[in-house]
Amino acid sequence: MNRTEIFSAGAAVLAGLAVVVAVWPKDEPAGEQQTLQRIQQQVDKLERNINRLEARMGQTSYASSAATADNSQSSQSINDNSAGGSVADLAVRQNELEQRLESLGVLAHFEAMNAKVDEAYQKALDEEMSKKDRLEALALLKEEGRIDEAVVSSMMDLWDGLADDKSTMFDRWMLMENLRGVNDERLRNNLLEVLDNEPGPKMTSQVLSTLEPMLPDPAISEWLNYLSENSTEASVQKYANEVLSRAANKE
Repeated sequence: MNRTEIFSAGAAVLAGLAVVVAVWPKDEPAGEQQTLQRIQQQVDKLERNINRLEARMGQTSYASSAATADNSQSSQSINDNSAGGSVADLAVRQNELEQRLESLGVLAHFEAMNAKVDEAYQKALDEEMSKKDRLEALALLKEEGRIDEAVVSSMMDLWDGLADDKSTMFDRWMLMENLRGVNDERLRNNLLEVLDNEPGPKMTSQVLSTLEPMLPDPAISEWLNYLSENSTEASVQKYANEVLSRAANKE
C-alpha cells in the first residue's frame, strides 16, 4: 500500500472523526440515549477503519488487538451506565482513536496538507505572483474544495488581464477547467465572449462544459440552441444538444 492510498484511507477516517465531534453532546440530559447510541456507532466504525488502516500498513497495536472486546464493553455501557458515564467512556475512546491516527502519521500529513492549501489560497489571491503559480494554486484549491468568492474574483481579474490571442488559450482552458461548477456572472460573461469569438470545437466544448452548471440561464440557453442548430462542427452540435437534453431532464 503506497503513501497516497494510506492517506486517502486516513482521510476517510478523519472525515468520520469530524462527524463524531460535530454531534458530540455538550450537556446530554439523563435518559437521552439515542444520541449516545448514534455516536457509539460512529466511534465503532472509526475504530474498524483505523484497524484496517493499521493492518494495511503492517502495524499492530494493543488497542487494535483488543478492539472487539472494547467495542463490546463500551456498547454495553450505553445500556448499563448513566448518560454522563457513557459520554466519559466515549471520550476516552475518541482520544485513543486520535492517538492512533497520530501514530500512523495521518494527522501530521493533513496538518501539512492544510498548510499547503492555505499557502495556495494566498498565492491565488496575490497579483504579484506569476500566472503559472496562480493557476497551479487554483488547481490545488479546486481539488481541496477551497474555491470561494474571493478566489473566483481574483481569477476573473487574471482572466481579464490575459492577452486576447492564441498564446493565452491554455491559461483560459485551465481557468475553465478549475472553475467548472462555479456560478459567477463575470465568469459567465467571459465565457459567452469566448463563444462570440468563434473558437475551435475543442474550446467551444470546454466553454459549454463550464457554462452547463450555470443553467438555467437564458443567455446560455440561447447560445446552446444556436450552436445545436447552426454550428458548422458536428461535434459541437452534438455536445450542445446533449447539454440541452441534460438541462431538460433536470426540470
